[in-house]
Amino acid sequence: MTRPTVVSVYVPLCSERCAFCDCLTIPSTLRDVVRYREALLAEIDAVAPGLEGQRVEAVRFAGGVPLLMGGAGVAEVLFRLRRRLQVADDAEVTVETVPGKVDEHNLRLFAQIGVNRLEFGLATLVQAEHVRLRCPGVYGQIHEHDALRRHLGPSDWGVELMYGLPGQTLSTWEETVGKALALDPPHVSVDRMRRPARAKDGQEEDGEALAALRGHAVARLREAGYAEYVVDRFAKPGCASRHVELTYAGADEVGLGAGARSLVGGYSYRNVDDVPTYLACSADPERVVKDVAVVDDVARDLLAAARGVSCAAGFAPGRSTAGPQDGPARAAGAAGGASRRACALEACLDSLVRHGWAHKDAAGAYRLTDEGAFHKDEAYRALGACLAGI
Repeated sequence: MTRPTVVSVYVPLCSERCAFCDCLTIPSTLRDVVRYREALLAEIDAVAPGLEGQRVEAVRFAGGVPLLMGGAGVAEVLFRLRRRLQVADDAEVTVETVPGKVDEHNLRLFAQIGVNRLEFGLATLVQAEHVRLRCPGVYGQIHEHDALRRHLGPSDWGVELMYGLPGQTLSTWEETVGKALALDPPHVSVDRMRRPARAKDGQEEDGEALAALRGHAVARLREAGYAEYVVDRFAKPGCASRHVELTYAGADEVGLGAGARSLVGGYSYRNVDDVPTYLACSADPERVVKDVAVVDDVARDLLAAARGVSCAAGFAPGRSTAGPQDGPARAAGAAGGASRRACALEACLDSLVRHGWAHKDAAGAYRLTDEGAFHKDEAYRALGACLAGI
């Protein structure tokens, strides 16, 4: 029996570093590009034997700027995935990019190799902000790319917007949202910039102002006909990301590249985030993987609850984790434990409802409200705390 799986390929290559970025990145020198691509190919070969029975339904190239590997580099990694893993013929294949980093050659190549979805990172569409924050790509080229994309495909694409940028105001955010919606993208992601634990300016985040930024975007998107199928992910009918949907539905996740995280076969782990170490040992899973942990019943229930309340369908507690392979006594014990966890989760979810962070529908399913979506990290921590005491 095959298991649905998603693959995320992390490519930390960058030609410039945004003023607000604290992601893992390395320069895109020719030497680094070649070495990183070879390391990814070696890692795919190394992990493939342990992924038998996994059916890959979606692949996402994220970064950084994956296209700094070149279109041929993306193609080589994708071909290796298809040769070594069971990748569905109709798999969703997404490449993240930024203005100025995709051209006609790339789009024609994507049509040939099966890249059927693009996501453009648009931190800001205000020229003064773009320059001040040293955002990647060339300001304004999104319009040129959109014309090329409409001519050459793919038809499935989205934009990623970010609020909470240094110096961003409601006025500049409104301008960015308006310009993004004028492009009429099928999919829009709205992400909050996370400040480092010790921000250089020493200032605290203004939660009320940040909530107003998100609230403006949500209202505009809903007015334009977008549905929030997962918290902070908006799509027109039929245009939701399969990678996102499968992840929130509980599919196994395989992360490739430095710092990538995985959740496969009841285990969670992540790759080393030191790029030189990753380059040296990507072919040896025992050296490249760290923080391996068993996903026990408690962690599984917590993950299901956190993902469920973040989805449009919501989360209904109470499902038993006992499987058909368990013996009667073990199954009864597992069912009893599941029942206690379900009761604890429901009590916690009810407290979120009282706090205004969640809503319970007539069918008994819980879903985060707009306020709860803004405070989703705190809501997830509350769910974790209620289970930790069981």
